[in-house]
Amino acid sequence: MQFSPGKYFVLIIMLIALSAPRIFAKVGHGDLEKVVDGVTISLSFMDEDAHLGTNSAIISLMDAGHNAIERARVTVVAEMSGTMEDRGHSEMKPPVLLQAEPQGDHDKGQYMAMINLSDEGKWKITVKVSTEGEERSADFAIEVMHAGPDWKIILGFLAINTVIIVAAAINRKKKNRSLPNG
Repeated sequence: MQFSPGKYFVLIIMLIALSAPRIFAKVGHGDLEKVVDGVTISLSFMDEDAHLGTNSAIISLMDAGHNAIERARVTVVAEMSGTMEDRGHSEMKPPVLLQAEPQGDHDKGQYMAMINLSDEGKWKITVKVSTEGEERSADFAIEVMHAGPDWKIILGFLAINTVIIVAAAINRKKKNRSLPNG
């Protein structure tokens, strides 16, 4: 069975299509959501994932009827979780307490806080919500990792490139065999 260059191209495209969801999958936290006493508290980050340094965190509040909760007092507490040995630090860092500010008229029920995640490791983000005299609190666990290369993506592209190069080499070798020696 002889493959033409067009068949190799189709085969390569199929391999890329099959592997693309794994290669381009979003890795990280995305949106985090908890329901506390009928109130849905969501935490997300503007850059999709939490990273070392300053992060723009968005807190969304919805009541049981899926209506945005406005005029809430929202406080965010960020602290490293785990023991000092887990963190590799000799000193305990105090939790960071922040007020979240409303996002304005166009994003009702959304509040923003700037969170500085100063170290790699596991963090506990506590969102405290006060509405109409009622206090609610939700804890979110996130992990801040070193911002190095994403090896899954690199290895995926390496595998795809290898397949393309091997297919081209096989095709060229077959063409050279079919030429008459002269």
